[in-house]
Amino acid sequence: MPDTTQTLVASEQKQLATQVDSLLASRAYFIEKVLPILKPAQDYYEIKGRKSLAKGGAEKLASIFNLVASFTVDKDTMSLLPVTGMVAYVCDLKDREGNARGQGRGADVLGRNQNDPNKTIKMAQKRAYIDAIIRATGLSDIFTQDMEEMADPVYAPISHAAPVEAKRPYQPPIATPKASQTVNSASVDPSTEIQKREIKELIDELDPSIDALMADKKKGYEDFVRERTGFDLSKNGNYGMIIVALKRIKDSEIKVEDLPQDF
Repeated sequence: MPDTTQTLVASEQKQLATQVDSLLASRAYFIEKVLPILKPAQDYYEIKGRKSLAKGGAEKLASIFNLVASFTVDKDTMSLLPVTGMVAYVCDLKDREGNARGQGRGADVLGRNQNDPNKTIKMAQKRAYIDAIIRATGLSDIFTQDMEEMADPVYAPISHAAPVEAKRPYQPPIATPKASQTVNSASVDPSTEIQKREIKELIDELDPSIDALMADKKKGYEDFVRERTGFDLSKNGNYGMIIVALKRIKDSEIKVEDLPQDF
């Protein structure tokens, strides 16, 4: 008569083998049948060879896997990281029978959304939702959520390497003001003017459509900076930080037209 322990071990091994076979079969089916119907630039965004899952794609996966989401305020994260204006949520996923299937977390800050609380809440919930879907479906090797960090200079990692001076196009020397102009031009800081030109050049590279505006280009530049970096272009003290933020966006090789409207 076989030993009871050996019988239990054999039973557990058989159960594990069944679960592994089921998982491999599900992944193979997903790659063959489901992945091809997800639409690029709508359900996911491919940048530098990586697929970043969008909200539309996450909703399709939730429907396919029969997952239902619920949200609660993430008090633990908000108390651990007391960032001014931060909103954080936990997304819990359950199947149709009410069994827990996964959990994700997401956060955003008011300053990135022009102090709009409604948009900030939606962005935090969207990030938590996408995180939960990726975790619950076990598709982190296929999809990522890193594009938000790549596209967002506020959360981009800070490099401690010595800054490399970028090559700038030739600028003609600034003419010496006439005596009658000395009083007015004395208050103009040449370094500030150089920073303003550099900001304009960076924005024109990232979104050439602004330079094509026939009127109110200034507002176009200010809106672009506010929406993409959270800084106010009308304040001179922000110029240095704005340049750093715009360079990070440019270095990530992400164009404005490549980003989803709700990112």
